This record gives sequence, structure tokens and C-alpha cells, in this order.
Amino acid sequence: MQSFMVATKDKGWLFAAFLSQVKKHYLLALLSAMRFHHVQTAMNFRQVLESGVNAGYALANPRSEDFTVTSPEGLLETPKRLQTKRYKWLEQNYPAASKSIASLKKAIQSSAHSNIVDAHRNFEYTHQDKSVLLNMPFFDQYNEFQMITDFWLTENIAIGLLDMFYGINKDYKVLTFSSDFVPKLLELQEINNRIKAKVMDSEKFQRADRRAKAKEERLKLGSK
Repeated sequence: MQSFMVATKDKGWLFAAFLSQVKKHYLLALLSAMRFHHVQTAMNFRQVLESGVNAGYALANPRSEDFTVTSPEGLLETPKRLQTKRYKWLEQNYPAASKSIASLKKAIQSSAHSNIVDAHRNFEYTHQDKSVLLNMPFFDQYNEFQMITDFWLTENIAIGLLDMFYGINKDYKVLTFSSDFVPKLLELQEINNRIKAKVMDSEKFQRADRRAKAKEERLKLGSK
């Protein structure tokens, strides 16, 4: 993520601006996962994915007016309709990337907002004599499975965005990628597959997967 691109044409300036956001929040997400801050990881992932979509769009459409408008008072605004336009463009032109990003955003959706499940990651109470001791640590409670799945998601997001940038650039030829980009991406995919296998072989994942599939089946039957 830090070294895949070695040069850009002048019209790639807007892509580079969003890439700086991608790189910053990607690194923050990785550091958050390492120090057991799951919610912060998810919030940074959201910035990574949204900045990634903007960067991809900017490769093909380097127009600032597609990202912001100036109000009558002279203020810069970023209306929702422009964001919708960018996502529709991605869906129409690069459907595989669009579907992947939508799936990744769905995976982090709940933790990007306050909820009772994530509150219990850094809160617990224990009975002590006739009172209750409240523990509210700065770091989440240790959960190796959560850390591994966060790393897995980190890999998925990196691979997905890099593959999307490469695909869009093949059509618009704005960027110069590093000479070893493709073999490094394939190597990254192999690492990701090993992490995926470790996660999916665990009892926790299989139990959660069974319940998620049961929920999907219930909703499917309910819609009928």
C-alpha cells in the first residue's frame, strides 16, 4: 500500500490526494488492530474504503467539481448526490470492485457506529464482597480471534483496493506501478489465503457462520 505506485501523470493529482487518505487511515487501522482497538479499526476502515472509491473515480474523472461545490456564501460543500454519482460509476464500470467494497463496508458497518456489543469489548464488572467493581480499560479485552479476523480484513481491503486501482489504471494509464507490483500482490494473496484458512477453520468462525446463514435463510423465507 505504501510503495505500489512510483509515478503519476499530472492529471493524477486528485487520485494522489485521496491515496494519501487511504494510506494514512490504512496504517491507523492496522495499528488499531494490533493494540486491540476494534472499533477504531472499523472506523479507519470506513475512511479507507470511501477514500479508495474516491481515488479510483479520480483516476478516470480528475474533476474537482465531481467532489465538491461552492455554496452562494463561498463555502466548499460535499453533497451526497456527488458521492452517489461516484458509487454508481464504479458499479457500472467495475462491478466486481463495487461488489467487493460493498461487502467489506457491510462487514464493518455495525462497529463503525456505537452499539452495546462493542461497548462490552472494553467494559466488564465483577462482584467483590458486597459491591461491584467496574472495569473500563483503555484497550479492548484480549481476544486473539478478533485480532486475527481484523488482520484478515486488513489484507482483504488492501488486495481489493490495489487490484481496483490496477484495473482502472489499465484503462486510463495515469499511474506507473512498481516493477514488482503483480508478484507482490500475488504473494499478498497467498498470505491472505493462509490467514483466511486459519480463521475459517476455527470453531468460533464456524459457529458464527452457521448462525449468519440461518438468519439469512429466515429472512429469505420471511420475504416470501
